Amino acid sequence: MCSEHKVFGTQCVQNTTVFGTLFQYQLEVSHPEGGCFNWRSTRPGVVTVEPINPNSRGCSDKAIITSKSKHPEEQTAVIFAEEPASGVTLSCGVTVDVMTSIEITTTTKVLFVDAAPARMIVEAFNKEGDRFSSLGDIPFDWHFTFGEGRPLRIVPFGQSKYDAPSGIEELEREKKKGFVVLVEGIHTGDAQLTAKFLDPEFANIEGNTIELLVIANVLLVPSNDLYVPLHSIIQYGAVIVKQDSTQPISLPSAEYSLQLSNTSICSLDQKTSKVYAMALGTTEITLIDSNMKTKHGLKPQSSRISVVEPDAIQFSIDRGGLWYLQKGLDYRINVKLTDMLGNIMFIPDNAKFETQIPTAYFEVLESSKNGTYFYVKAKKSGKTILKSKFVSILDQRGYEQRIKTSVDGEQELQISDPITVDPPQLVFPYHQKERYQYPLKAFGGTGLYQWSSSDRSIAMVEESRGIVHSGELGETSVEVNDVYNPAHTAQSKVLVIEPTQVHFGPTPVEAEIGTELVVNVQLMGRDSRGNLVPFTDCRHVNFRYAVDDLSIFTVNTAAQQRIPEENRGCTTVTLKAVSSGDTKVKVWFGSQTAVLDISAYPPLKLTASSDLLMMLGAGKSVSFEGGPRPWLLDSSGYFNDIKSNDNKQTSVNLQGNSFNVYCSENSGEATVVVAVGNRKSTTNSLPAVARSKIRICCSVPTRLSLTTKPKSSQNLPPCPAFAHSIHFNIPSLLELSGFGKCSNDQETEERIFDSISSLNVDFSTVQKKLLNIESIPVEATEPSKIPSRAVPKGLPGTVDIDAKTHDFFTLGNTQSKKHHKIPTGELSTRLSLNLVDFAKADPDTIVLWNEKNVRGKVIVNGGSGHFWFDNDEIRQVVQATLHSHPKDSIAHIELAPITQGLTKLTLYDLCIDGNKLQIGIKVTDINRINIKATDMVELGTQIPLKIFVLDVENQPFPLEDVKLMNLALSSSSEFVKLQKTDLLNYEVRGLKVGTSVITASARSSTGKIIKSAPHQIQVFEPLSLEPRVVTLIPESVFQLQILGGPQSLPSLKFSLNNTAVAKVADNGLITSTTTLGYSSITAAVTNRDVPITKDTVVLKVVSMTGVKILVTTTTVQEGEIVFARVQGVADDETPFSFGGAEYPLNVTWKLSAEDVLNFTSPLTELVEEPIPNRFGVQLLANRGGRVTLHATVTVHPKSKKHFQSKATEFSDSIQITVEPSLKLTHPEILPKSILMTTDTSLDLSVNRPQKNVVYSTELNKTPLIWLTGENKETLQSGNQEGNAALKISYISTAHNETTVVPVEIIPVNSIHLSADLPALPISTRNLEFLPQGIWIRLVVTFRDGRGRPFHATNTQLRYRPHRIWIRLVVTFRDGRGRPFHATNTQLRYRPHRFDLTEIIAGDSNRTFSVHLKQAGETVFKVWDASDPRKSAFIRLPVAELPPPEDVENVTETAIKECAKPETTKIFVVDQDRAITSREYFEFETKPTKPTGFFDSLANFFDKYQQLILALLVVCLSAILLFSGFRLGLLTANQTRPPTYMSPIQQDGMEGSFGYWRTLSKPLVTSTPIEPITRTPGRKSPRKNIEEQSSLNFSGRSSGSSGEPFLWSTQDSFKAGSPVVNRLYRS
Repeated sequence: MCSEHKVFGTQCVQNTTVFGTLFQYQLEVSHPEGGCFNWRSTRPGVVTVEPINPNSRGCSDKAIITSKSKHPEEQTAVIFAEEPASGVTLSCGVTVDVMTSIEITTTTKVLFVDAAPARMIVEAFNKEGDRFSSLGDIPFDWHFTFGEGRPLRIVPFGQSKYDAPSGIEELEREKKKGFVVLVEGIHTGDAQLTAKFLDPEFANIEGNTIELLVIANVLLVPSNDLYVPLHSIIQYGAVIVKQDSTQPISLPSAEYSLQLSNTSICSLDQKTSKVYAMALGTTEITLIDSNMKTKHGLKPQSSRISVVEPDAIQFSIDRGGLWYLQKGLDYRINVKLTDMLGNIMFIPDNAKFETQIPTAYFEVLESSKNGTYFYVKAKKSGKTILKSKFVSILDQRGYEQRIKTSVDGEQELQISDPITVDPPQLVFPYHQKERYQYPLKAFGGTGLYQWSSSDRSIAMVEESRGIVHSGELGETSVEVNDVYNPAHTAQSKVLVIEPTQVHFGPTPVEAEIGTELVVNVQLMGRDSRGNLVPFTDCRHVNFRYAVDDLSIFTVNTAAQQRIPEENRGCTTVTLKAVSSGDTKVKVWFGSQTAVLDISAYPPLKLTASSDLLMMLGAGKSVSFEGGPRPWLLDSSGYFNDIKSNDNKQTSVNLQGNSFNVYCSENSGEATVVVAVGNRKSTTNSLPAVARSKIRICCSVPTRLSLTTKPKSSQNLPPCPAFAHSIHFNIPSLLELSGFGKCSNDQETEERIFDSISSLNVDFSTVQKKLLNIESIPVEATEPSKIPSRAVPKGLPGTVDIDAKTHDFFTLGNTQSKKHHKIPTGELSTRLSLNLVDFAKADPDTIVLWNEKNVRGKVIVNGGSGHFWFDNDEIRQVVQATLHSHPKDSIAHIELAPITQGLTKLTLYDLCIDGNKLQIGIKVTDINRINIKATDMVELGTQIPLKIFVLDVENQPFPLEDVKLMNLALSSSSEFVKLQKTDLLNYEVRGLKVGTSVITASARSSTGKIIKSAPHQIQVFEPLSLEPRVVTLIPESVFQLQILGGPQSLPSLKFSLNNTAVAKVADNGLITSTTTLGYSSITAAVTNRDVPITKDTVVLKVVSMTGVKILVTTTTVQEGEIVFARVQGVADDETPFSFGGAEYPLNVTWKLSAEDVLNFTSPLTELVEEPIPNRFGVQLLANRGGRVTLHATVTVHPKSKKHFQSKATEFSDSIQITVEPSLKLTHPEILPKSILMTTDTSLDLSVNRPQKNVVYSTELNKTPLIWLTGENKETLQSGNQEGNAALKISYISTAHNETTVVPVEIIPVNSIHLSADLPALPISTRNLEFLPQGIWIRLVVTFRDGRGRPFHATNTQLRYRPHRIWIRLVVTFRDGRGRPFHATNTQLRYRPHRFDLTEIIAGDSNRTFSVHLKQAGETVFKVWDASDPRKSAFIRLPVAELPPPEDVENVTETAIKECAKPETTKIFVVDQDRAITSREYFEFETKPTKPTGFFDSLANFFDKYQQLILALLVVCLSAILLFSGFRLGLLTANQTRPPTYMSPIQQDGMEGSFGYWRTLSKPLVTSTPIEPITRTPGRKSPRKNIEEQSSLNFSGRSSGSSGEPFLWSTQDSFKAGSPVVNRLYRS
């Protein structure tokens, strides 16, 4: 048994099994090799261990173990290998056991004739079947059992080329065989091979026998499976494979023949052994061996032939198969054919391919006839493409069969130049610490290389960059491979040797002063053959350098050493030329030294420009100096030379260190070269020659220029340029210049001529009264100017001075001056000379912010334009910089502050004598910042904002200064966005509605932050008017709803484009006239008469053409409600159009059967609406039947144009069906359903303890409804309509109950409005209006198509009234008039005018509390936000109550007085009878007279009111418990009336407020001990109500101290209310 055992994860030995009394086996530590281990055995009596080849310490990494067991049974031991140095201990388990069986194993039982022998190995096993590790040198008996002949033999290892295992060689020397033998086939046949132990002690172990077969190794050619195209011809053959060769077999023969499995696919010609592909498919060809016995079950040689359609062509190439080739190499290219599955097809010789091998890139050396093989040589680098096409194939009969489908292919390839390496050899000095690096450069190939070194210890190379790093002593080579084809290589030899000599290589020895002289140093060494070789790089060698005269040259030790070019050395030393002279430089390497003479010289300089432009015939003198000095070792070679490349064009005269150059009379150019230096000598191999070139262009000016030349003033700089202005009383020099360009430089700009001395010029002027011209001779030192003098005569003005010339003379010939005409004709110019006064500054004073980056600017106008000032006079306060622009007659001074203060700057005109001016300068700091902008902006628009930064004198700083002040603008919120126009100007854009505070800040020169006052800007919603289109009949009112705009909203200005049809009040109330037509209404909010927001709607004033009745449903369920209204024929002629008419329409409603339907008032039974403006009615379904509802609308006699065509009456009718609700008649049960809309929730509760109730929707098959909430007590509908069921289970210990409630998910059909009025103190008669000043509550109801109300909806409502607080209720109903229990309808609402009512919406716009503030009519509308066609209107008529007809059962009750003894009145009402509000306030009580005690008490209370108040409340509460006083009439129910600290008296009504009067300001009440209860004379008792109202102190009635105090209360009145006592609390 063998298993691997690892210790520390790195080293291991093996477990092994041995046997017998004496057996050896070798153990070895596998990793690492060469370790030093001490070996020991745990049971030496069983296994001993001895190290193999131990060292001096007796340790080794190998050992031999020997079995010593004397007992024929399994025994184990452990061998340990210990390494003392590392502390590593390894172990190996060894088992000694007895063999019980053997078995012959081999890799094959079929051997080939004359083939390599096969190994036969014996393996031994114990009784458990475990295999022994080795049988060592135990001898075995091997023998054959033959049938016919002797086809096999055993070959000894000594006679073969194979190595024998351990122990076998010794046995063979003793003529014995071991556990392994070699068996070789001689000829075909079979035999049995048997092996058994030779020693008698193993006689009890049986031998083992195997059968072997010997056959001839015959191969079918081709032997692989073939894929061939149709009509292919394949030549088959066979060969016999022998041990060292192959022998062909002639087919057919008596022993071998071929056979096809399917002759319908291919046919076989037995004579020629050719196979013909006839049809698509697969067959198999078999090589039949007649000598092979079938009993052995061996399959003969065969291969498959698949006839397939070709699909594509591929190319292959030798030399690695890569398509990156090298020029000059030969290649073999093959064309391959593939089928649709990618199989490589066999290409027969009868196939024909058209293959294109580019002859420009390849030389074809050899090719196949069918065009599939090419032997080529690459001859040109570049990229090209190989192309091939399978065109045809010759069939069996010799006919050409064209390939029907296109089978082609192509291959891109790249041919590169051979790779070369530069340099081919590198030589480095050996250095233990410093390693050299040198970049090798490769050329050729594809350009991507990979580098490698043959010996990395001598030289290592970076794989991708080719940088060589030197190493140990020796020689090696560095190879570079092309990345795309590693077969393309080149080499560079690398030597690392010891240096032996040093000297200076070929090097320059002269340098110009100020430049560096780089001297080449060469180090030499000897290679392995003793040859002296120069080093490539020796920059790390520690050389020493010295210069004899350091005043001439110095050693630049900081300069980087370089490798000289052209193998002139291996390092450099850099010297700096300091002064002119000769000296020596020395270099030392160890004991070796070298000396070199060196020289420094001044630079060669010319006094003239290197490009001279000269007039024909003109001359110019040029001098030169400097250049190399005569070489100290050989001065004979020193020279200076002046040469012209065209002596006909120019003439040159050398005169010492200067020369004169002259132009001829012809145009042209020449080059004059000045050369100074030494010629090459043995001591100066690289001499320095200084050259300077001058290009001489002889030409004619294209134009002349005449300018002024001012005088230089003492203590001032000279006039810096030529000016065109002179003072009108000061003479000035004039200078004439020529401008042009060389005739050959057509594209260059013109420039001034360097010499025009040959011109003959005439100066003149016409304005001789202002100025005279005087001629002056030309100066030889300035031949580019021809001078003259202008003499002004003291008058200002403008003078034109003319200069003309038409000939020139040559100066080269000094003996005679010959005149010539200018080839281009006459040249002339004119100077307009301004005779001016002195300059002036603007501004003459300037203010600067005291910050270092601030710049001020002063403009200087007039004068010559050339100025100067003394900066020392002002530098303590300010720094000034002058910028002149003489051509523009302007200059400016840039000022930079230094410190705060005042100074003056004196400016001098350099070109006009005596002209100076002074400029005052002040440096200051920031005082404050102002923001200028409007205080409001419309959402989405923008307004301008401007910032002013002011100094201490409130003067604004210029923008240039502000740029440096870190000016910042910030907003306190995200309501606005600040968009910068420039630094001081912004655009403020409104982003969100709200108020934002904007603050500007800037940094003063001291670093202090200066902030502006906060500037508030309100962002408001855009003004919006609703509705967008208003339709009215003549003489009607309607109020626009105003949304958005600034808060608080300023007064609006309304305008109409057609004022004939209507007028609009400031509150948006529209009053139509009797003129029909259209008009736009525009409302605008202005700020300082500038509109900041506006909106426009359309008004239509129309006459009605008819009426129609709209009902909420035409089929209603018994007991439900139908609402009907009339409106115009047009859809926009709603009650809003005529509900506010000054002369209302009279609407009469009639029913054909009032027992089926009857009219009910939506304003409760107390209000009976009259026919004027009764546009809507509410109908109650009593029983089943069909009813016709008829409405007649007549116009008011005073109205005009309400109806068209002078009609006075319109009518309409509609049928309504009343159906009984669905119910069971037996038993008679009326089921009630929960009505809901989709996506709605409804909270559930029952008349049982909620904790014992369980709701469930499990009865439903589809998820129309489900339960939500923590306790699952909220019913939620989905987005689908339908019927569902809600199961309610009540579980208790006494009994359980279950009921199922139907749930209908249907759409809302209609919206209903109903009013809930308070208890009104009025008589029993019905009213035609609602009392002014009361509150009502409007309720919205949603109903379905049968009039049933919904229990839950999700509708969003909107509302609007036409004009008391009342309560309006909205109801949603279905198509049968049934109210919904839950809807999700979103409602909207509005009145037709807003000035008569005050509306508070609640319950998601389902209920409305309406305060009826003023008399008049209000039309109120509610509609579905998602479907405005679902709407409801209600009419709210309001008027003051009429006087009472009678008053009964009114008594007076005294009021407990605790305050000042003043007479006061309070009124109370009979609890058994309702009276009007006016009656309520006209009854009096008679209070008791006050006493003096109360006067004193009041004074005391005024002084100590805070303390007294608390005591009085306690005291009065106790008194009330025992006194039994009552306020009001006594009833069966006992009450505790409140006590008042001051009598109060009603003092009239103002809108919804009641004003009360008291003569003492303090006022407190005590709350009744029990609620005040009232049971009116009705059968059903009312609940107990305690009503309270707050009193508000309103001051004295007229402001005088003697007048009573006024209090107000918002007291409400409810019809039928049991409340009579009201508690008034301060």
